[in-house]
Amino acid sequence: MIAEGYGEIDQARRTLQLPQEDLAAMLGLSRQTTNSLLKTLEQQGIIGLSYAAIEVLDLKGLRQAAGL
Repeated sequence: MIAEGYGEIDQARRTLQLPQEDLAAMLGLSRQTTNSLLKTLEQQGIIGLSYAAIEVLDLKGLRQAAGL
């Protein structure tokens, strides 16, 4: 899972310094689809979004959302 090995990691949180366009390209999705999915995860309190960064707030919840 990318949240386990990319970006800045500490025990409290994981921050991925990754623009949505780059994440979309990595996943083979459009930026619009990626943005929509990220917004849903943000509303669920699983991630936080800021300019060119994604903060994983709930790694267990992210795994569950991914079906892992």
